[in-house]
Amino acid sequence: MDPIITSTRYTGCLLWVNKSMSNPLDMVGILAWQGKGSEPDPRFMALQQVGVKHPETANDPVFKYVDQLYRVAPGVLTEHGKTKNPYPNVDSASGSLLYHYGLTHFDFYTVTFGTSRAIGALSQLVWDRALGLPIERPKSLSMEAILKLVK
Repeated sequence: MDPIITSTRYTGCLLWVNKSMSNPLDMVGILAWQGKGSEPDPRFMALQQVGVKHPETANDPVFKYVDQLYRVAPGVLTEHGKTKNPYPNVDSASGSLLYHYGLTHFDFYTVTFGTSRAIGALSQLVWDRALGLPIERPKSLSMEAILKLVK
């Protein structure tokens, strides 16, 4: 079995979500995946729905943990005034799904995100060239010019 699933840290996290979280005096530290938005991130919601829809991911302990946190944490954090923006960011859902599908080296998560962004920028560049659009060169502005635009 996976060491993360069998660890006391994982078990402790589940107990924390289920029991201790409602007492703000027991809450220590910051939820790294929380505090990103006042509304649920649509990307998080889409990935969460994909995970719930497929039995192999819906039954995965790490995915269940993220799902449980999503269902419990925002209400508790809002109720106790712990945060203004209690909803999780997309990384929590994508991380649990990547882990489920075998990408267990956390250092590679950033690589996958960066690669997907690069592919998006490259595809836009290909379309620009295919349509004969001019090369875009963003203006270089001094700090004074930026302040003038803001005012």
